[in-house]
Parts: sequence; C-alpha cells; structure tokens
Amino acid sequence: MLKRIVPLLLGVFGILNTASAQKSLLWKISGNGLNKPSYIFGTMHMICPTDYFMSNSVKSAFKSSDSIYMEMDMDDPMMMIKVGQLAKLPEGQSLEKIFTEKEYQDLSKYFKEKLNMDLKLFNGFKPFLLQTLIAKGYFKCETPASYEMDFVQMAKEQKKEVKGLETPEDQVGVFDSMPDKEEAKMIMETVYKPQEQINDFNKMVALYKKQDIEGLYKLMETSKKAEGFEKELLEKRNNNWVPVIRKAIAQKSTFFAVGALHLPGPQGVLTQLKKAGYTVTPVL
Repeated sequence: MLKRIVPLLLGVFGILNTASAQKSLLWKISGNGLNKPSYIFGTMHMICPTDYFMSNSVKSAFKSSDSIYMEMDMDDPMMMIKVGQLAKLPEGQSLEKIFTEKEYQDLSKYFKEKLNMDLKLFNGFKPFLLQTLIAKGYFKCETPASYEMDFVQMAKEQKKEVKGLETPEDQVGVFDSMPDKEEAKMIMETVYKPQEQINDFNKMVALYKKQDIEGLYKLMETSKKAEGFEKELLEKRNNNWVPVIRKAIAQKSTFFAVGALHLPGPQGVLTQLKKAGYTVTPVL
C-alpha cells in the first residue's frame, strides 16, 4: 500500500507549482563558476503510460551527471516506513472527529463506490492521505507510470546514489501546517465535484505533454486547490531547496528531478537560480 501511496502523495504536490517563455521540462544550469553543467527536470509524479515520455536529452543529461537528487531520497528503504508513520493522526484523534457526520458518510460512500475501499481502514490517518488515494481516481489507466521510480531504477543501473532535497518530515510538514478542517474542506470539494477535478487534471496533463511549464503555472494560479496554500506548497519549499541545489552543483554535476510546478513562477527554482547568477537554459 505504501509503495502506491508515496508516488501519489508526490502527485498531490504536483497537481497543486517564470524564468523563460520557452517550452521545456529539462533545463541546464551553468556559469557562475561551475566546472560542469547540471540539469533540472520537471516531472509529473504520476502519469498514464500512454502520456508518459522521456526524451534522449533527459536520458543523456541523467547519464552525464555524477549525482542525482529528487524531492525525497526515493531509494531509501526506510522512507516509505517513515511516511507511513508520519501520516498517522495523534493518539485520540480520528477522521470521524475531523469531518462532520454527513461529510464522513459521503466520503465513506465515495471510497466504497469509486475506490472500492473501506474508509474505516484509514480512520487513524491524516486527511492528506485521503487526497492521495482520491487522486488515483483521476487517472484513465489502471497503473500510472512514475518518472521518479524510473529515475531510481536508472540510478541503480548506473550505480549512482539518489539523494533528497527534503526529508519525509519536511514534506508531510507542509500538510501538517494546514488546519485539518481546511484539508477536510478541500477533500470534500473533490468528492462533491469530481468531474471538475478530473477536468483540471486532464488540462494539466495536456500542458505537461506540451512541456509548457508557464501554462502549468497559470493553471495553478487560476485553480482554487492551492488558494491560500501556495506559499507552503511551492514558495517555502523552493526557498529551502535552492541552497541545497547550489551546494550540490558546486561540488559535482548533478541531475535534479522535481515536480514541474516547482520550476516556473517568480519564486520558482529556475528564477531563483537565475537571480543567483547562474545561466539557466532550456534543453530541447
């Protein structure tokens, strides 16, 4: 279960993030005293195999890099256990106490009819876990593909260590910073307006396939899903990541893979790197 949940958890961050108008998911970082260029690639954490693609440029950049970073250390065998532990509600709390009686009943019905799951199995877990499970219903395919899992496999084959820009505690902490009632409200909007969520998701997939990170950013800006939560989801995490990125690329050529929505925007990783003096160029 956790092996399925972790990529979906990442996917939630992706659904909810401008350095250049050029369309590309892969960007080269050079200049500012670097001996070798590094690369950063924008992923869509979960995507149907029919929509999945990986260019030779991405494979070449990955192969030429000495170090690999993702949002979390995805090859850490303890990571999934940590996420599972962090996802648990404190003693004495339960989903039944967070949602209203009607919301819980409607949510339980949704889980049974749409996901073929018993909501009671997750009664002791934090609300964000429900959103990761609900997100599975957005996909047209039974088994979505994962760029992160493929990069982990590529790193293993090329005998390269995978590192994380943040810890499981950091990532789960983003959701912990949001009041449970607010999370519950967001979840029920998904339950009550499923087609609206699916339509937004399909728009995101279409933009991703066009490698249009500017379009993704504009879509996020018009979406209510990240309203009032953008700073936690994007800006604070980007601000925390950039120093880690700068330290890593100063030491060796590094390939970074993060959710595509972290790349664009005034506080996006690309813009921050450019302001720090690096040359950031798209790789087609």
